[in-house]
Amino acid sequence: MNRLVLVAALILTAIMFASGHAVQFLVTIIGMTFDLPGPLIDSYMSWIWFAFSMLFLFVVSYLFCRWFGHRVEKRQDVARPFD
Repeated sequence: MNRLVLVAALILTAIMFASGHAVQFLVTIIGMTFDLPGPLIDSYMSWIWFAFSMLFLFVVSYLFCRWFGHRVEKRQDVARPFD
């Protein structure tokens, strides 16, 4: 079960990361189209924020998947005596 939770957390992290970048891309395109000011950081801080955001996303994903896995296990345990 722990491996299932870990794999599910990694997949959920990738989905959240991809959707976040898709939204960021759209916001950037809209900002460039309408010539709006925005943050453009080309420094090591962007990599630090990238690592921090990935870690945060993974922790949230892992906690969610762990909670979800425990709920699935409880439902399986309740359903087994009636099989």
